Amino acid sequence: SWVGANLDTAPGPTVDCRAMTPPRMVTLSPGNAGIEETVALMWDRILTYSPLIRRTATEILARAGQPTRTLFQAGALYRWVQTHLYYVRDHVHVEELFGPEALISDALVLEAQGLKAPGDCDDFVEVLGALLAHIGIPLELVTTSARDDGEYDHVFLLIETDGGTLALDAIPLHGEPQLLG
Repeated sequence: SWVGANLDTAPGPTVDCRAMTPPRMVTLSPGNAGIEETVALMWDRILTYSPLIRRTATEILARAGQPTRTLFQAGALYRWVQTHLYYVRDHVHVEELFGPEALISDALVLEAQGLKAPGDCDDFVEVLGALLAHIGIPLELVTTSARDDGEYDHVFLLIETDGGTLALDAIPLHGEPQLLG
């Protein structure tokens, strides 16, 4: 389960962390081979059909005015993810993978308490990728590295919309998806 403050003595808003979804701990190969294993698992989760994910995606679009252009649909889903998850890194030695259905469930529970669900870049990608896939928007996972040794340390999405190709990142440069030339 999540590690949280003492629920009986913590000041300010609290949430019963025991009710939240525990991460799936994954044993990975070292280096980029382990990242490739993570990406394969992410693809499987993103593309697995879920009534909860489909319903959440369509409800988000309904609240956004029922846009029909995929560019605006992607924007609405991206903004939902950005307002329902906050970025926090995994444990220094453990890759934590919550899964899109579990994170969406947690985000909906936490929303009622004015809180967000935690996740790192792979969690953002799984949630947003699953929401996009469930409404038929094609996507790619892109791994990158800012490390000297070239080991992948970040993942983001590229999607095709009727307005062009978009890069969707958990850590936006300017708060909105970036259209690529």
